[in-house]
Amino acid sequence: MAATALATDSHGFPAAKVRAIQRTAEAHADLVADELDKLGSVPGADSGGVFPAAFLLELAAILQLLAWERAGLTAHIEAGLPSFDAARHELRDRRQRGHWDTEPVGQTLLFGRVLPFLLNAFAWDGPELLQADVLLNDADDDTELDAIAEFLFANRHTLGQILGDETDA
Repeated sequence: MAATALATDSHGFPAAKVRAIQRTAEAHADLVADELDKLGSVPGADSGGVFPAAFLLELAAILQLLAWERAGLTAHIEAGLPSFDAARHELRDRRQRGHWDTEPVGQTLLFGRVLPFLLNAFAWDGPELLQADVLLNDADDDTELDAIAEFLFANRHTLGQILGDETDA
């Protein structure tokens, strides 16, 4: 397969990856805000408290797991990440131990594993172009080409009609 040059930003990062990280951060912020709003636990003047950054990042990671599982995706579990239920219970246990205030943001273990998995396993532009997470697979080129060839052969008549080809393939 021929290599294709990626558009990069001023730091040399692929522009699509930078957009994916920005989009993911915005989506995670929305997930967390919506969840806290549902729970009636939005910090501010009324509640008098602020959630530690580490807690919010972990909550974002857990809500990402939930979104994948609701969409029927389990690749994160196969890759060694926990299920939503397991992660939710771990978050509850960590919160009850009360170590969030002294724990550095970099120590948020789950978030530090979910974001790289998302960036490596999903198409960066999937949400923008298709309004969906597009899970990539690691099948080799021959396997993919065989699957495409089988699909095209099985649907050759329908494809011919769609393309306006009146010849009988």
